[in-house]
Amino acid sequence: RKYQNRFLTQPAPFAFSAPIRRSSRQPPPVKDPAADWRFKRPRSARPAFAGASAKASDEGGHFPLAALRRPSMAVPARTTEKTIQWQQHIANVLQERRENEWQKRQELEKAREVSNIMKVRVQQAVGPAEPLEEKIERIVSDKRQGNHRVMHQQVKHLQRIKERVNRRPLLMEQADSLVRARRRALFRVRSTLEAAGVRDVDSHFQDEELDELERAQGADAGKDFY
Repeated sequence: RKYQNRFLTQPAPFAFSAPIRRSSRQPPPVKDPAADWRFKRPRSARPAFAGASAKASDEGGHFPLAALRRPSMAVPARTTEKTIQWQQHIANVLQERRENEWQKRQELEKAREVSNIMKVRVQQAVGPAEPLEEKIERIVSDKRQGNHRVMHQQVKHLQRIKERVNRRPLLMEQADSLVRARRRALFRVRSTLEAAGVRDVDSHFQDEELDELERAQGADAGKDFY
């Protein structure tokens, strides 16, 4: 069928004929409606109730002059019950919306406001506001006073240590004093035994004590020699 349509719809030359356009210009349209042929209708075409208007048209117009000369009357707008209900509904909705907005603004203002109790608690926790420069000066002065106090305590501690050292003898002096006291005691015992006429005095002493007596005699002899 496609090929059939192709053969059937083949273009063929034809003779075109159109009416000849007039070279002259048409007259302009009439501005006066009374002279226009479209407004010139027969009397039979007008309705039966248009007697007064027909009479007025004979006088030269389409509308009665008496109707035009009468003063215009303002007709009051009538409102139905449904319209009143709708207006009341709209007024209630707007009033409710305004109340909700006012309540939200009040809640926001209350949330933004800080209570006096909270302010007092914050001031007690944080303390009074102090400028930064004054705070730095106060910290520096506290540090200096602390350093002076520590130095004074250290000096006192060193003085006490020095006093204790001066009061106590040295370890070597303590040992020397013990040795001398022991030697004096040994010599005193030996002289007492000799004075009592005891025979073989050395047998009453131990070897260490005898050695100590010999060292003491040697030290005394050295001192006498020098």
